[in-house]
Parts: sequence; C-alpha cells; structure tokens
Amino acid sequence: MSGSDIPYHLRPNKFVDRQIFFDLLSRVIPPDAVENYVYMSMGGKFLTDHSLMFQNLGIKHLYSFDGALAVVKRQKFNLPYSFVRSEHKSSKEFVDDFESVVGEYPVNSRCIVWLDYTNTKRSKQLGELQHLVSKLNPFDIVRITLNADLETITKSEGGIPKPFNTLEEYRLFVFNNELGEYGENPTKAQMKKATFPIALSNCVKTAMQKGAMINSEIAAKPLSIHSYSDGTPMLTVTAIILPRGEIGKFFARKSISRWPRRSKSWTDVQNLNLPDLSLKERIEIDRRLKSSSPNQIAKSLGFNFGGKKKSTIDQIRSYKSYCRYYPMFSRVEY
Repeated sequence: MSGSDIPYHLRPNKFVDRQIFFDLLSRVIPPDAVENYVYMSMGGKFLTDHSLMFQNLGIKHLYSFDGALAVVKRQKFNLPYSFVRSEHKSSKEFVDDFESVVGEYPVNSRCIVWLDYTNTKRSKQLGELQHLVSKLNPFDIVRITLNADLETITKSEGGIPKPFNTLEEYRLFVFNNELGEYGENPTKAQMKKATFPIALSNCVKTAMQKGAMINSEIAAKPLSIHSYSDGTPMLTVTAIILPRGEIGKFFARKSISRWPRRSKSWTDVQNLNLPDLSLKERIEIDRRLKSSSPNQIAKSLGFNFGGKKKSTIDQIRSYKSYCRYYPMFSRVEY
C-alpha cells in the first residue's frame, strides 16, 4: 500500500523528492505556527517521514495509517516518539474518517496529508484524493504519489490491436477508459515515457479541483511536482488549499516566489534523475561542479552510469541542480 517500505538509501530520487518537500514546508509554514500543524501519511514500517518531520520542522502532531496490519504492528514497535500515532486503516478508511482523525488534535489545526501510493489503482486513488480535498480547509497542504509507469497502461510489447495505428493511440484509448473522469484532454503525445507524468498531473489537478468545488471560496494550487524513477516511474504532486482572495498574496511571498523548485502550473513537472553514487564518485563530481560542464565531468569519470553517455550526462546535470538534497548513507556498526 505504501511507498515507504523500500529503504530510502536504495532510492536516491525519492529521498531527494522528500527533502525538497521538507524544504517547501519550511517556506510555507511560519516558524511560530508549527504547533498548529498535523502531519498524516502512510509512514511505512519505519516511520522515517514522521521522524524527520519532527527533526526538520518540529511538528509533534504526527499520525500514520496503513491498511496492512503487519505494517502497523511494526510501526507501533518502531514508534520514534511517544507523540506519534499509528492506526490500522486503509487509505479509503482514513479519508472517510478524516474528520474524526483530525478531531483528536487541537481545534483549528492545519493539516499536511501525504497519500503515498505505489500500485496502479489510479482511478480509485484519485477518487480518494478528491474526497480528501473536499474535507480540507484553507492553508492545508496535500501531497499525492502515483505510479507513473506507462507500461502499466499497456505493454509496449505484444503488438497493437486494431483499429489503432500506433501504440500511443492505443494507450490513449486505455488511459481514457481508466481515467476519463479525471483526464484533461490528454493527447497521444502525452502517452510517451517522458510526457506521461504531465497527463497524470492533469488528472491530479482535476481531482483536486473537483474536491475543492464544495467551497467556492477556496482553490487547490500546485506547489511542487516531480517525476522520478528508482526502478519504477513515479509522480509526486504537492498542492495547497488557498482562499481565492489570498492566492496572489501567498505566491508573492519571497520564500515561495524565489524558490527555484516551485512548479508554477500543473504541467510544470520537474524530473529528478539523479545517479546512485559512491562516496568517492560524489567527491569527484562535487569537486568539478563549478568549473566543469556535465559533459566534461562525465568524460573525466571515465565510465557511464547505466552504460550510456547521454544518460550519464543527464544524471550529472540533474545532480548539479539538486545536489544540496542528495543523501550520503554510510554503514554504522554497533
């Protein structure tokens, strides 16, 4: 159910995506308002996000849910702090019970909710997102991760059934059957690996807008949108619920307007494509970041990531943009 079961040290791109999320929250949440926020997500068996939410931002109202009882049992064993709550609920049950969950925290708390999906039941997941947004209040933050593997729409192998002429045409047909309720005029051009996240992001936009329609005075606005792959292509969208009369004021804040990671529209999908580096490789690349181009750095290394020069250059370029968020894990013996 959750995308948090694979250790983060095996997923550098998801790790960077999460660090960007923390950076974003530090810009959105005033330091003197931290105690007013509740963070809710599928924490996985180690509750890593919840630990870091407290360590990085000081948020103490932390809630985790999961539909797998075995995961919840491990969560309760691994609780990093006494103020973290863990409950056995599916994502649907969590959304249905959202008011009662929030009711356990101080009145007028603002919410940060992350629906971190990994399977391909995207129509169901977008329906849950829509339902959740219909229950959110101004300045609540909502984040969703979806499987963005185009091969889950249709396999590229096996031929193209009649009457379709191209694989993209067939994929568009399947996509519309699956997500037609949320699709925003998807095109054949979006049925390719590089552009498919845009089609999905538009679906997220529609789901959030439908959810927000319950209150004509609020709107859902994107904050950051990332696609990445640590084996499986994923899309993560973070948005905020804003009073319509304060949208301009919010985005005029320097902490937001000058942030280079901000997605200015629902189609502004930023791709994370960072390499998995050893300590020695990272030191060598860091040493050359200012003075050398990605092409020059790739040449100086003398080898490629993944076997192709272009892919290596692209990954170094991505690393150059996001190196401040890049993790460095090491083994600890005790």
